[in-house]
Amino acid sequence: MELSGEVIWELIKKQLENNELEFKTKRNLWFSAIYMDNKIYIDKAKNNEPSCKVNMIRPISKDEFILVYSFYHRWINKEPGIFDKAGKKSMNVSYIFALISNYSN
Repeated sequence: MELSGEVIWELIKKQLENNELEFKTKRNLWFSAIYMDNKIYIDKAKNNEPSCKVNMIRPISKDEFILVYSFYHRWINKEPGIFDKAGKKSMNVSYIFALISNYSN
């Protein structure tokens, strides 16, 4: 059963609330994520390598997350060009997709 973007957001929020964890993107780069102040914050990994090269901490709002989530299953199903389409909506697509992948299984 496919979970909604809202449900995935709540799962992530609950897991990351004041609890920084690290995740791996499809390109095998690690990043850290924490939930505070109604946002998920993305930063470089501190415990795993290779780390992504985030220049500054990136906030992800619920609205941004839900918008990017709408592209996720099309990306999983290898729809041509969908990653680029999602990338025009958010600079955090790789991180959001990695979070969704981790919490939707």
